[in-house]
Amino acid sequence: MSRGFLHGSGSCLAPAALTRSHPRGLPPPNPRIALNALVLKRRTG
Repeated sequence: MSRGFLHGSGSCLAPAALTRSHPRGLPPPNPRIALNALVLKRRTG
């Protein structure tokens, strides 16, 4: 569990930076990043 949590937190920083760089809130070029973000949101609740 700890490994997955650390990996998730590290990958979460990438999409956060992308969304901040785009004021319009455009979706990330990688569909996997979007899917991972959704999964992380579901896990955190």
